[in-house]
Amino acid sequence: MNLIKTDKAFLWPTHRPGPQWWGWQDYIEHQIGEPLWTIHRLDKETTGCQVFAKDKASAAEAEKEFRKNLVEKQYVFISKFKASSFHCEDPIGGKDAQTDFELISEADGLYLYKALPKSGRKHQIRIHAKACGMPLLGDKDYGIKDEWPHFFLHCHKMKIAGREYESPLPYYFQNLKLFSQAKVVQALQHIHARRFLFSPDTNAYCLLHKEVGDLRIEILGEQIIYEIYEERAWHAELIRSLHQEIENLFDQQFPYIIQYMNNRGQDPHKLAIEYFAGAKQVWKIQEHGALYEMRAEQGKSYGLFLDQRKRRWSFAKKAKGKDVLNLFCYTGGFSVLAAKMGAKAITNVDTSQNTLDWLKQNLELNDIPTEKWEYWSSDARIFIRGAIKKQRKYDLIVCDPPSFARSKNKSFQIKKEWRQLIQDCQRLLKPGGSLYFSMNYEALTWKSFRQQVEEIAPGAEFQRSSWDFEAPTKNTNLKAFTWSAPL
Repeated sequence: MNLIKTDKAFLWPTHRPGPQWWGWQDYIEHQIGEPLWTIHRLDKETTGCQVFAKDKASAAEAEKEFRKNLVEKQYVFISKFKASSFHCEDPIGGKDAQTDFELISEADGLYLYKALPKSGRKHQIRIHAKACGMPLLGDKDYGIKDEWPHFFLHCHKMKIAGREYESPLPYYFQNLKLFSQAKVVQALQHIHARRFLFSPDTNAYCLLHKEVGDLRIEILGEQIIYEIYEERAWHAELIRSLHQEIENLFDQQFPYIIQYMNNRGQDPHKLAIEYFAGAKQVWKIQEHGALYEMRAEQGKSYGLFLDQRKRRWSFAKKAKGKDVLNLFCYTGGFSVLAAKMGAKAITNVDTSQNTLDWLKQNLELNDIPTEKWEYWSSDARIFIRGAIKKQRKYDLIVCDPPSFARSKNKSFQIKKEWRQLIQDCQRLLKPGGSLYFSMNYEALTWKSFRQQVEEIAPGAEFQRSSWDFEAPTKNTNLKAFTWSAPL
């Protein structure tokens, strides 16, 4: 059988729940560039070993193994109850079902169990665990309501046709004492769920995106950034405890910065940013093999918007030999990668000369000559009007405007400008050229965004932010699409 083992991440459903979302199978297919066939399913909260078939014949053969209950499965779960029994044969949905359980360890009033299902009924482990007096921690459907928003179940091992597959236990399964700090464990669940994204050529990711108490965490190269949006009394203790566990998880020590996002300009006597463990104000990160300089105390961003990581790479892969226009270019995340990938010409436009100088610094970090490209310290709208008048045309345009900006006597509000920006960019494209447009306009629903874009850019392909931001079953704040001009 031609099978592939994956380590399914937390909160990913096996299949997409709707056309605008992804499932785990979609993600893996996208990563390997091949179609896959489902041979078993895991609930979205369940982590661990998920095996797919790489061809139809293998899928049929594997499904036969599952139907005959020949597949050996081993799950691990956490409960706050001591089992009254370690074997259950209660029917499920009128069909025979059988599960054996073993106690692995216990600590601080919690129990780690192994489950060995001998059949494959829906929610079998959760139902039988409840029947044996040890419902899963956080299982609202088959347990009791507690402070845990999600249950803890991991598919640890599977054996199909004599071949064994294994998925390592998540970090928090290995130390039950952590569960005395509920918010630390909840944060670690989400952090562990993002680890599948990590690659050797990138060291900048979002680790937590306000899933726990309006706290956002980014790992930016050698440093970690904690951004607090609504300061609460328990934040300081949470960060201290969580930082230690993050260092344990990565087996690395990290200097870190805490930035308070809610009090900027409100209390001049309170620091908006604090440095710990030797954290630096200026340092470097790597994304898709390109280097970027990060700078603290430069506003709400440190120099690169991580939610655009997937789109930067998609854009760069098209850039070889192309004329590129980067509007609202900021520090040049798109431009640096486009240059590395062999763009013929790049025009960079931003109102801030400081960020254009920062862009040049990023180019120099990558041994890219700065004099080869154009730099315009200009309102993008004014530049666009001039380019249209001069009949300039581009193969690739990226337009990532801010939600609001003010320069000299002019202001920019995305809610008033975005449709016109799209239409103006369309006029600047060469036949067959591509427009990458994105914005963070939270008041606009995804449904309305899609409808309006389809009116002015029929055939647009809609994209979401990088997977380390909103969960795959939720709409993202980033609203983005790619559109190609007719030939």
